Amino acid sequence: MATTRSRNYPLCNIVYRDNDSILLKSYSTRGKSASRIREIIAAENEAFPKIRYDKTWRDSFSPKLNVALIPSSEVFFRILNLPTTDVSEIPDMIELQLEHISPLPINQIFWTYELLPGLNSGATTTTNTLVCIVEQKAVYNLASDLESRHFYPDRIAPDNLIHFTGPPRRRDLLRIITSNVASRFECLIQWWVDGELHNISQIQEESMEKMIAQVEQEIRQTYWAGQMEGWVDELPPLQIECPTEQHAQWNALKEALDVSSMSLQETDSTEELDSRLAGLYARGDIRCDFQPGDLKKSYQSRQFDSQWMSALGAVAVLYLIGLAGYFLLLNRAQAEFRGVRSNISAISGVYTNALKLDEQIRITQNQLDLRYAALDSWKAVVEVLPEELNFRQFKFSKGESLLISGQGPYGKNSLVNTYVDALGKLRDEDGKPLFTDVQAKPIQNARGAMNWSIEAMLPE
Repeated sequence: MATTRSRNYPLCNIVYRDNDSILLKSYSTRGKSASRIREIIAAENEAFPKIRYDKTWRDSFSPKLNVALIPSSEVFFRILNLPTTDVSEIPDMIELQLEHISPLPINQIFWTYELLPGLNSGATTTTNTLVCIVEQKAVYNLASDLESRHFYPDRIAPDNLIHFTGPPRRRDLLRIITSNVASRFECLIQWWVDGELHNISQIQEESMEKMIAQVEQEIRQTYWAGQMEGWVDELPPLQIECPTEQHAQWNALKEALDVSSMSLQETDSTEELDSRLAGLYARGDIRCDFQPGDLKKSYQSRQFDSQWMSALGAVAVLYLIGLAGYFLLLNRAQAEFRGVRSNISAISGVYTNALKLDEQIRITQNQLDLRYAALDSWKAVVEVLPEELNFRQFKFSKGESLLISGQGPYGKNSLVNTYVDALGKLRDEDGKPLFTDVQAKPIQNARGAMNWSIEAMLPE
């Protein structure tokens, strides 16, 4: 089982067991180096804050990577030099050798791998690979414990993987890295020969003296095996990374092994190692991952369900807010409507009376206008009336026409025509025709007199 490279993560959480407690460290990885944000120590039966470390819908916008470190004492390490430089072929090649390198039945293990650095990586046709093997039960127990603490890991890896990263050693070196975990003394032994890591071993003892004695024996056995296999001719210089207070005890190892040189270095602090590890995981520079497919799918499904439930909850909240706003606006509109109806009832009587009064005023004004129009028409009609003619009738019909009739000398029909022409030329004060159409009706001559009548249409 192997993983692929992941995307960049702005936040990385690392959790591991520290003696009798569980330690969780959060790192911001937005810059060039990871910086710790917070640290939480949980007792044996204590959970982490759920809202902060549980996988929720917020991770879709600001993703975080949860890394769980499994104790290296439960992990078996093997180094394989595989005859390929194609990374896609490495998992298949490892599977072909699992039965030979695994200390447990392959149906009871999870495995993963990490590419090891080497000076000659670009000039060779092989790839130096670190294979990590762990019992399935150990992974499930760790995942179950972390789930009870509201921590769902995206990656599960050995806690000492940081010691296999970094640039390759340019000289032959026998590197010993010590640590003190849960009142036990541990050390990791690495054999660097010709710029590549050829062999590793782990040792755990209850006391410092026993561990140093076990380290001496392990080095001798590995040295003899390396000579037989042909990858080492002599013991490389010794480099021991340990706390300052242990330097004196490790000095005895140089005399016991009779090495050419030995150097003692201060071990990197746990904070420095964790910070580097968080940066490597966040950038996707580490592929090692023990997490099985069923756990990964379970966590992804759980996060997907959480996102859906959160989305539905948000929609429900927005709906309730919208509904409350709707009823609030509705009540306000109803109150305003009742106020308007009250005002309408109050002014409806006044409005009706005002309409009646307006209509009366309009009728009166029309009557006045007709009277004035009649007077103006009468004056104009009289002024242009020929002297031989006289009036008998002057009548307005429906305010649309003016009917004029009268008598004149017998046979003087031309006077009527002259009068018609004069009426058609009359103008008001604005210069508009006083009549739009002037027509003379048939003239009747009887008993020595002429009876005439004219109808003049008033402008609209």
